[in-house]
Amino acid sequence: MATTTNYSWATPDDTALVKDGAAAIRSLGTSIDTTTKNLNPSTTLGDIEYRSSTANTNTRLGVGTSGQVLTVAGGVPSWATPTTGDIEGVTAGTGISGGGTSGTVTITNSMATAITTAGDLIKGTGSGTFDRLGIGSSGQILTVSSGAPAWATPSASGGMTLLSTTTLSGATTTISSIDQSYNELYIKVYGITNDSANINYILKPNGTANLAIGPKIEGTTVGQYLEQNIQLNNSSAGVLRSGGDNAWGIRISNYNSSTRRITYTYEGYMVNSASSAYYGVSSAGGFRFGTAAAITSLEFSTSSGNSFTGGTVLVYGVK
Repeated sequence: MATTTNYSWATPDDTALVKDGAAAIRSLGTSIDTTTKNLNPSTTLGDIEYRSSTANTNTRLGVGTSGQVLTVAGGVPSWATPTTGDIEGVTAGTGISGGGTSGTVTITNSMATAITTAGDLIKGTGSGTFDRLGIGSSGQILTVSSGAPAWATPSASGGMTLLSTTTLSGATTTISSIDQSYNELYIKVYGITNDSANINYILKPNGTANLAIGPKIEGTTVGQYLEQNIQLNNSSAGVLRSGGDNAWGIRISNYNSSTRRITYTYEGYMVNSASSAYYGVSSAGGFRFGTAAAITSLEFSTSSGNSFTGGTVLVYGVK
């Protein structure tokens, strides 16, 4: 009898006279069936086979349970529940604290814990170091001081600051103690009313009569007045205008200088109480006191003993 090379199945020799062919075929089929079963021992959905220690025979490995992983135990494949391995080591870097080699590892962001108040910022203090910069106050801006970020109140450069609000009344209204820390003064007067139909109203720096500046009616020249042919309004002038139609402004440069020439620009508008015509006026000029002095007060007055019955003066400092 001959045998097959791999599985040693018995077959007749090439020269053999087969007496009982059916028996020979059945014997060969039995051998094939047995070998095939040995190589495919699975019986259940999900089974897998692995090579056993017996030649030409596999071992069935039944499917594992949900979540298990295929591993090796005792030198053969097997299903097992995975275990959680320890972290070998956690080392905290810059801005991070905590760490460890086993168990629960807690990591803390030191930069975050440095913040204590809403609006805080973090600023660097050197290589790998930092510090908290607390929130500034309302209106402050972030700037640099001594090489580090800092909150600071912005300078008023280029802006105007309201220094005083004064109501005109009587023959003379004086604003004293003018702040000397600005570059210019801007004076706005509006809503002027008086107790006479036609008057001059005058602005006198430091109360100096011969260096008064301000609008004047009747078109005549008196001292250093700004000449404008305009009239104030009141109830006796024929047209009732309570004051909202009168306004003017003057900008005075170098007001705090005792040596430089003081210059000014003037603009405004009035309504003629008789014709109801509006007049826009503007002018510019300069003066210097006979004695060295800065402007520290402003006197508002009327002509011929008349009085103001209303009006508002706003004084601004200009950087």
